[in-house]
Amino acid sequence: MKTAALLIVLIFAYGHISCKGKVPFEKEPNNSCGASNEFAVNSEIRGYINTTTDKDFFKIDVKEDTLYRVKLSGIKGVNLSVKLWKWKNRPLLLKMIDDNRKSSPEEFANFYAEAGTYCISIEHGDRDIKKSNTETPYRLTLKSRDPEIGEREPNDTPRNATLIDDTGEIKGYFSPAFNRMNLSQNNKFREEDWYRIDVRLEEEKPVVIDIELSGVDRVNSQLFFYDENKRLISGSDKNGSGSGENLTGIGIKRSGTYYIMAASKNYSYNNDEAYQLYYRINEYDPSREIEPNNKPDSANTIDHNSITGRINGPGDFDFYRFVPQSENVYYRIKVEPAQGLDIKFSLLDPERKKLFEINNGGTGKNEIFPDFISSKAFYILVKAGKVSSNGEPVYVVTVDEFRNDENMEIEPNNDKTKSNSIEDDHITGYISEKNDKDFYVLNYEDRVNSVFEVTGVKSGKIRVSITDPLGFIIKTVEVTGDERVVFSEMINRKAYIIVESLKDNYDFPYNITIDRR
Repeated sequence: MKTAALLIVLIFAYGHISCKGKVPFEKEPNNSCGASNEFAVNSEIRGYINTTTDKDFFKIDVKEDTLYRVKLSGIKGVNLSVKLWKWKNRPLLLKMIDDNRKSSPEEFANFYAEAGTYCISIEHGDRDIKKSNTETPYRLTLKSRDPEIGEREPNDTPRNATLIDDTGEIKGYFSPAFNRMNLSQNNKFREEDWYRIDVRLEEEKPVVIDIELSGVDRVNSQLFFYDENKRLISGSDKNGSGSGENLTGIGIKRSGTYYIMAASKNYSYNNDEAYQLYYRINEYDPSREIEPNNKPDSANTIDHNSITGRINGPGDFDFYRFVPQSENVYYRIKVEPAQGLDIKFSLLDPERKKLFEINNGGTGKNEIFPDFISSKAFYILVKAGKVSSNGEPVYVVTVDEFRNDENMEIEPNNDKTKSNSIEDDHITGYISEKNDKDFYVLNYEDRVNSVFEVTGVKSGKIRVSITDPLGFIIKTVEVTGDERVVFSEMINRKAYIIVESLKDNYDFPYNITIDRR
């Protein structure tokens, strides 16, 4: 009797548990949106992949705009995929999730559905041979999400970009890993999250935008910014997995709709951890660089002899334009980098032809061109040879007017064909670049015994040579620091003076005075 009673209790308990946890099964045939099974939100449903061509469709009626998480369990030996359809007269494919191989689950973290009718289809994926499994059912789960996430998937193109409201902040997911509907040649299958912002300028005065994308565990993220014509303005891909990306100092010069795009590198994804994306619009400061300025036509103008710039990654380079206010003025140009930043810069003439490239200082050291002469607008191109992960990769460009003197060296003069003529028997020159060599020419009517007085470069060292009319050296002296050295030589109508740097110092000049006797 006791045994029978116990058996009745166990049967009742089992039946109670089974009813409570029962998950409904699909009802075949359901191989199209038109024949789909009804499926309730925040529930599960089970089904079988009965054949190698089987497709199971489930219909959901969305009453109000909602975010959903879609999960599909794996079944042994079968590669499953999930497709999301909008149903209006005919099915429109919105998204395909096929990230994993056979026996593995699939998940889509953040599907946004406006009020309407949708279909979810369970089909074979493309990554393995199609197989059936009539023994193990899959489980499809659809759960509503926190609406504060913000991202509205699918937002895979500028056309369906999610609007970021006036708060300037939004959350999203690097999910799924692959966008099977992205067939672009350069980034095939890349999952891209597009956002749009509307910028309205007061009296069309320029502004500066800063954009930041937070890091997500296991994801190597990328960040891009586009103009209203979908042309790339700037991008950032400088940090590794788990770290964020940022774009700073991007100049906006006209009102319009602009686009921010976040993507993952190498198809990394995270269905559980959201990223945060935000932007800030700031007033334009003429003393700071505004991007984009990677072409001479978009060069920033240096208004007050100085401007602060930033290297936004190893491939970034910045153009600046300086307009002299006087004729034949010498300028001292200095680029001062932050610690950990190796800067080099070039000087270009008004026609954008490169005149000099300066790369002498090394990491964290100033780069200087001490005696550049120009009467017309010229360009400064700043690049980075090395960007350290420590500290802000910023630098300061300074253009100082310091001399208007006919007795100054004119660069380039690094061979005989570019020799400077010495007027009034005096010349002042600089070590302008590493291992610099300066040529000067003397032209006399007769043989002249000349006394040369050389004052050297403070904290530097130079070699001064006198040649015969053909350029063969006939006398050489070395001058250490700013010591004064005097020597004489007979000049047979023509001679060259060659000044070579033995120890570089770009801050102080050398002087040569000639006394003809």
